Amino acid sequence: MSPAAEPARKTSFGIAALTSVLLQAGAVTGLAQLGSQIEIFGFGDEPGPNARAFPLVALGLLALSVLCRLITNRHRPDQPIGPAADIAKTLAV
Repeated sequence: MSPAAEPARKTSFGIAALTSVLLQAGAVTGLAQLGSQIEIFGFGDEPGPNARAFPLVALGLLALSVLCRLITNRHRPDQPIGPAADIAKTLAV
């Protein structure tokens, strides 16, 4: 069988894995920067949730769900990322 006739190989790290890694990096970066942000409004000195409670929960759930997806699909074949020229065209659009 010639190399040109071989079917495209599926890899363990492809488009879906790349997207998940980028989402994970964004969620972890957001969680790390959440404490240093200026609080615009607050509920006073009352105990309970503050203005950062919802973003903390949302980013935490995003990070946890993406981590679970990466763990469960680590051995599943994925579509290859492709040539850099195609990726550059996609990002340009």
